[in-house]
Formats: sequence, structure tokens, C-alpha cells
Amino acid sequence: FDSSPPGAKLIDLQRLMWLDDVWSAVTFVVLSAAAAALLRRWWNARCERRDGEWLASKLTVVVTTSAAESNPSTVMMESVFASFSVVPGLSKVPKIIVCDWPELDDEHVRSCHHGRVQTKNLGDYKAYIENITALCHSGSQAWANTSCITLASRNGFGWAVHAGLEHVKTEFVMVVQHDRCFISPVPLNRVVASMERHSDAIKYVGFPVNNQSTYRNPETVAARHEGLQISPRDVDGLRLLPLLMWYDSTHVARTDFYREVVLPRVKRGDFIEESFGREEVEDVVRNGMDAHRRYGNFMLLDPDRPRGYSVAHLEILRSKGPERHLKKSYGFEEICRLRRVLRDKLKRPCQQHVGHERQLRQRIGLVKRLADIGALSPSLAPNLEEVLSLAAACGLQIPSWRELMVHRLFAFGK
Repeated sequence: FDSSPPGAKLIDLQRLMWLDDVWSAVTFVVLSAAAAALLRRWWNARCERRDGEWLASKLTVVVTTSAAESNPSTVMMESVFASFSVVPGLSKVPKIIVCDWPELDDEHVRSCHHGRVQTKNLGDYKAYIENITALCHSGSQAWANTSCITLASRNGFGWAVHAGLEHVKTEFVMVVQHDRCFISPVPLNRVVASMERHSDAIKYVGFPVNNQSTYRNPETVAARHEGLQISPRDVDGLRLLPLLMWYDSTHVARTDFYREVVLPRVKRGDFIEESFGREEVEDVVRNGMDAHRRYGNFMLLDPDRPRGYSVAHLEILRSKGPERHLKKSYGFEEICRLRRVLRDKLKRPCQQHVGHERQLRQRIGLVKRLADIGALSPSLAPNLEEVLSLAAACGLQIPSWRELMVHRLFAFGK
């Protein structure tokens, strides 16, 4: 027998209906959010594919390489290619690797140095080229759409770029050295679009590297060159700083300007910045910033990170020990140096200079970022974790990649 008041059943029914409405509304919100997320993912993938196709029609990457002590290991080049995934669209553009041939020198070279090798090391470089070619043929990930050419004699960096340009069919070329890798995204599509839009004014856009550069600092330029003034300018939403020197480090340039203006003034064996670059410095210093229009070279700056950088020099990761040919050794010596410094800091916490501590934080942050983008072997993860634990014990706050700033590349612990 149901003794509840007549209105109680109605209230229970209304409550159930209300709960059902709430559940329906929650379900609708959840499903709508999921559908919106899937739609955004589809749209972003579509835009990325479209932007990647556009970029691939406009830009070719030329990567120069030469004999190194790490041969026949390809770990350094693999680090460079792994970093292409950091820049939207870059992995899909055509890529050409130019392998400069070394000069044999058994009298003045210990193993490999500036394009010269001992005869006994030549076999390692040949094996290195074979390994690079195999990676190109694999076509996996960033190695897709990549070809490799080998020069018959030593040409040097400038002429190696020249050899690569003979195979470039796009309006723009990105020049990359085999020990430079991206550590942060850059708006490459916008850079190329702006260069296309302002073809007479912008012929070169370089990306900041982590070592010190005289001509990146307006105050240093003014002090060194009798008050010569350079200042950033905003073009199509990009912050561009006029450069007094044509740097060899990672940059995008107009292919025709390279062929017609730059390379004819570069001799075999020269670096471009040591010949054409110095000519530009002398010209602009002598004739003022009006002369800069002939060169049209700029550095891309991040307004939110005026001392930040997007390209890292991998010199700090090279191993000079007997196991330098092994992938697991790439970066191991640097991590060991950092570990020694941190252990010493724990023992003597009051003896560190403030500037040294700042650079120590920056160096650890850089190594961590290189590990994050795949530039280091996963086998080094436990060693890096130890370094990060020691840094925490020392009270060091390690910067994220967005907080990395230009610093001196001296070797810690040496």
C-alpha cells in the first residue's frame, strides 16, 4: 500500500525528468566539445597540409656537410633533420644534401679539420656518405623528398652551396650547415610570403643562433662603427633587424640573388660570410645604411624574446673521445661536464659567480630542449634526468625553450 501523498509521485517524476534533461544537456555539451575538437584537428591538419604544399612549391633546403671526426656516424645530421619537425611545413619541402669532398693532408691534420683529413680517415667519410644516402632513400619522416650529391673535390662551404643551387628549382632557398638545428618554431610560411611580397627589399632572412653575434646588437654596432644606427622594423607582422653581414648560419634567401650577386664574389674554399659578408660590412660602414638596400639581409627577431634564439650550434654535443662514432656518445661528454659542475656546486655552493650560474641554467635548458626534439639519443635520458635532479638540488630553475637566451658557448667543467 502506497501511503505517500498524491503530489509526491508528481514531484519524483518531475525530478527524474529534470535529471534526464540535465544528463541530455551534459551529453550534448560533451559531444559538441568532442566534435568541435575533431573539427579543429581536421581543419588544422588541412591548413597545415595546404601550407606545407605551398611552402614546398616556394622553398628548397640545401644542407652542406663535410668530413668530421664523428664519421661514419650520421648522428649530427640526424639531429639537424629531427629539428625540422619543430618548424611547421619544413619537413615536407625538397631537401638537398651537398657532401663536400675532403682534401687529404697527412702532415698538418690529426684526423679531420676544416675539410682536410688524413688518408686513413677517408674511408670513414666515404662510409658516412653511404649512410647519409641510405637515410635519403629511406624517405622516413623529415628525410622524405631528400636527395644527396657528392662533390668530386674540395670546394669549401661557399662553392658547396653553389653546387646545391644548381639543383634548386624554387624561388627561395634555405641554407643549413650540418651542425645547426632548430630549437623553436619560426613562422617560415610568413617569412617566405613576406620575402615574395617585398622581393626588392628583402633578399635574406636569418634566424638567431645561440652564440654571440656582434651585428645583432645595435649598441655594439654603434660603438664599433662610429655611431652607425640599425634598428628593427616591422614588416607584415615580422620583426626584422637589418644585418651588416651576410651570415652563413641558417637563413632563407632569394635563389636568384644568390646565383647572380653573392656566389660570383666567393672563391673556392671560402665561407660566404668571410668574403661577401666582409665586403658588405665595409660597404655599409663606408656608405651608410643606404648601401644596405643592395643586400637586403635581415635577422628575424621575436618581439617577446628579444635575446632569444631559434637555432642552436651543435658544437657543444660533439664527442672527441674514442667512442665518438657511437650515437649514444653524442652529447654524453657535455652532460658529464654539467654533472661535474653541479656536483661541485653542491659541495661549494657559495663560490659560483652569478653570471656563470645564469649561463649554467641556459646550457642545461638548451641540452634539455635538444633532447626533447630528438637531437640526443634516448639512451642519455637517465643521465639527463640526473643532471636535472642535481640542478633542482642546487636550487636552479631551468628555463623552458621559450626562455632560452643567447649565451657564450664556453665548455663547462674544462
